[in-house]
Amino acid sequence: MIGYDGTITSNLYVIVWHRNHLALMSSGPLSESGGIYAWDFTYQLAKAFLDGQKDIGSGMFGMIGGDCNASGSINAYDENKDWSLDAGKTSNYQSDLILDTQVNNLDKDDTWSPNFGKVVQLPEGNISICGTEILDDRDGQYYNTVQIGTQCWMAENLNIGTMITGTTEMANDSIIEKYCYCNSTANCDIYGGLYQWNEISKILLYTDNSGHHQSHLLPGHGTGISSTITGKPIETTISRHSVFRCAVCMIKL
Repeated sequence: MIGYDGTITSNLYVIVWHRNHLALMSSGPLSESGGIYAWDFTYQLAKAFLDGQKDIGSGMFGMIGGDCNASGSINAYDENKDWSLDAGKTSNYQSDLILDTQVNNLDKDDTWSPNFGKVVQLPEGNISICGTEILDDRDGQYYNTVQIGTQCWMAENLNIGTMITGTTEMANDSIIEKYCYCNSTANCDIYGGLYQWNEISKILLYTDNSGHHQSHLLPGHGTGISSTITGKPIETTISRHSVFRCAVCMIKL
């Protein structure tokens, strides 16, 4: 129970945070009786904003576990770079997903695995990932992020796709293609890939059922494309093509 000495003049909502479960928020204002505000998430899925919880059995609902690094997304990073490093240890580790002070296969198989792919359901702007890595599930590559002012940016160049030679036009199809300096994939591994503008848009964004642009790298959020703080893209030429390096892509949180 939390006390508050001030005067409450507007509706109150509650957000519940946990070290390795996805945060959730009440789907409506708290009920008040005698100066006591309360909210019960447990008896209905819709009691959480955007149904951001799950059935945990016996008609009860609760938080979604598996977010070992508290990034707001349950993905391969939580297993590969968190659970796998803590497996076999005994204590209250972030990777102790069933909260029994043991990090073992039960955490991975019973909590992380069935919840894989789920993301936090909060109003836009309440998820923070800056300073941690984000995972591109399409090819398993990780990218560092950095906070610049009030915005979150990728700190590494994008490097997804199959390399094609610099004399070949990128095709308008479902296959992601990239150029590499000197037609060497080793250069892409170091510096990132080079893309024509239409290819970048295809790589980073898709349009959801509501017509909104969403990010492939962070489901549920948009992505802006820029190479500098001023928004002027880095442009160079390979053969006859004008190409761009996705040097710093802004993640619209």
